[in-house]
Amino acid sequence: MGIIGLKNTGKTSLICDILKNLKDGDVATIKNSHEDIYLDKEGTYSYKHKQYSNVAVFSTNKQTAFFYDKLSLEEILSKLDNELAIIGGFKKQLKDLNIPKIL
Repeated sequence: MGIIGLKNTGKTSLICDILKNLKDGDVATIKNSHEDIYLDKEGTYSYKHKQYSNVAVFSTNKQTAFFYDKLSLEEILSKLDNELAIIGGFKKQLKDLNIPKIL
């Protein structure tokens, strides 16, 4: 299920409300961002791991994150094994893949 809309219209709040009401569901969320997110800094060990591999897994005492090179929505969905995925963004790919959306 996709959630699309203009900036600052409550998309994230809607996704959170849906998630709160699906307490027992096996749900993944996917967020498309036009801003780059950097979790490692140049010169660090984690930066070097990602620089020389297609997939890097960073694990801390609190979280684990998998980093792939850029993937399409279809490729991302193929890597998930969840009953439901709630997708923020990817407007064109939602249409191309015929995924239901809330606007």
